[in-house]
Amino acid sequence: MLAIKPEEGKRSELIDELLRRHEPVIARAVESALGCSLKNGSLFLSYLDPAHAAWAKVLVDFKQKLALEAAAKQLGIEVCVLS
Repeated sequence: MLAIKPEEGKRSELIDELLRRHEPVIARAVESALGCSLKNGSLFLSYLDPAHAAWAKVLVDFKQKLALEAAAKQLGIEVCVLS
């Protein structure tokens, strides 16, 4: 069995938390990140490909960002969007 990388585990936990909070669009945006890394309690989500830029916009939208931050706080992390 392959071990899950810590950053992938946190991303999966965040997606699950967002779905529990009835935020499927935000969960899909997190899932659509091209890559992620976890450093000092911050989960960095990469949307550097222009084809994925719309998903990054979802995560920085004022209303959506509040929901994302609340879910991340529940998990003890902060989310940073790289676009």
